[in-house]
Amino acid sequence: MSFARILRASVLMGGASAVSMVCGLIRGKLVAIILGVSGVGLWGIANQYVTLAAQIGGLGLSISGVKYVSEASGDEKLRREQEVKIFARHLGGWGGLLSLLFALPVCWLAFGSFENQLLLLIAAMAVPFTIIGGGWRGAVQANGRIAFLAKTQICGAILSVIIALPLIWFFRETGLVLSVVLSSAIILTLFILDKGQGNGTGANTLSLEGRQALLVMGLALLGTLAVSQVAALAARLIVTRFIGIEASGHYQAAFSIAGTIPGFIFAAMSTDFYPRVAAAKTHEDSVAAIEYQIQAGIILAIPLLAGLVLFGPELLALLYSAQFAPASGLMLWMIWAVACRLLSWPLGYWLLAKATSKELFWIEGTAALLIPLLTWVLLPAFGLAGAGMAMLIVAVFYGTYLVLFLRKKTGMFISLYSWAYVALAALILLAAQAIASCGLGVLLRLIYLIILGAIGCGVFWRITNQQKNA
Repeated sequence: MSFARILRASVLMGGASAVSMVCGLIRGKLVAIILGVSGVGLWGIANQYVTLAAQIGGLGLSISGVKYVSEASGDEKLRREQEVKIFARHLGGWGGLLSLLFALPVCWLAFGSFENQLLLLIAAMAVPFTIIGGGWRGAVQANGRIAFLAKTQICGAILSVIIALPLIWFFRETGLVLSVVLSSAIILTLFILDKGQGNGTGANTLSLEGRQALLVMGLALLGTLAVSQVAALAARLIVTRFIGIEASGHYQAAFSIAGTIPGFIFAAMSTDFYPRVAAAKTHEDSVAAIEYQIQAGIILAIPLLAGLVLFGPELLALLYSAQFAPASGLMLWMIWAVACRLLSWPLGYWLLAKATSKELFWIEGTAALLIPLLTWVLLPAFGLAGAGMAMLIVAVFYGTYLVLFLRKKTGMFISLYSWAYVALAALILLAAQAIASCGLGVLLRLIYLIILGAIGCGVFWRITNQQKNA
C-alpha cells in the first residue's frame, strides 16, 4: 500500500471519528452542565466498566475476528465471516451475564458503597450489544470495507446523541447510563442492517473447527486484554478513592479531550493498518508498513496535539465548564503521553499481529500494570497531575521497549528518516508549550496553529498528488 493511500484511509476514518468526537463532546458538555463534575466521573467509570466487561467477555473477538476472516478467501472467507457473527452472539449472552454479576463488587471498589449499584447494573446491559457489535465490526473490517465502517460510525454517533440528550435531561444519572446502553444497541443495529454483508455457506451454524480456532485466538488475547482493561479501570478507581469523585470527573474530562480529539489517527490505525501489517509476509514489509504509519500519524496528528497544548484550558471551559480548570495540568501530561503513542501505536499493532501469545501478554501486561501502580505512587506527591505523569512515563517506557523488541524480532530498527519525523514532532510540541506557558494572547497562539495546519495540509497534498501521478 502506498503512503498516499495510507494518508487517504486515515483521513476517511478520521472524518468519521471527528463526527463521533463532536457528538461525544456534545454529550459530555450536557453531562457537565446537568450533572456537574461528579456526573462526568460517573460516566467515565460506567464506560470503562462496559469496555472492560466487553473485552473480557468477548474474548477480544473484534481483534481475533479480523485475523480469522482475513486469512481465508472466496467462499471460505464468507463462511468464516458468518462464523464470527454466530460466535459473537454466543459470547454476548455469557458476557452480559458476567457483567451483571461483577457490577456490584466494581461499584463498591469505585465508590466505597453500593449507592450507585443500580446505575452500574443498567450500564452492564450494554455489554452484550458491545460484544456482538465487535464481532460484526471485525468481520466487516477484515473485508476492507472502510467506507462502510466510516458511515456506520457517523450514523451511530449522531443517533446516539439524539437519543442521549433527552434521556440525560429528564432522567439525570439513570438517563446517562441508559444512553450508554442505547449507544451500543444502535451500533449493533446498524451492522445487522448492513446489506453488503456476505452470505456464505454454513451461515446458520458454527463449525467445531471454527469454534476451536476462535477460542484459541480469543483465549490467547484474553489475558492481555483483561490486564490492560483492569489496569485502566484501576487507575480511575485509585483516583476516585484517593482524591474523590470530582477528581475522577477531572480525570475523565482531561482524558476525553487529550485522547479523543486526536483519536481519529488511532481509529484509522485500528481499521486500516492492523489488517495490513497482519498480512505482511516479510519483516521488511512489516517494518515498511510501521514506518509509513508513524509518518502518516505524525503529519495528521501533530497540528491537533499542538492545538490542545495551546488552547487546553479554553477547551476544558468550552467543552465542559469553568469547574474543570483543575484538569488543565493533568491534560498537558496526557497530551504528551498521547504524542508518544504516534510511535508506539503502530508498533503495538505489529506486536499484536506478529508476536507470540506469551510475548504479547508480558509486554502489554507489564506496561498496563505500570499505569495504576505509578498512579498510586505519584498521586500523594503530585496530586491529580501524578495520574498524567504516570501515563507519560509508561508511554515512554512502552515505546522504547517496543523499538528494542522490533530489533530483536526482525533484526531491523526504525529508520533515521522516521526518527527525524519524531524529533520534529517533539520540537513542534515543545514550541507550542513554550508559547502557551508565556501567556501570549489568543491571536499569536492561533497564528502558530494556523501555520502548522497549513504546513500539514501542504505536505498531505504534495504526497497524495505525487503518488497519484507516479
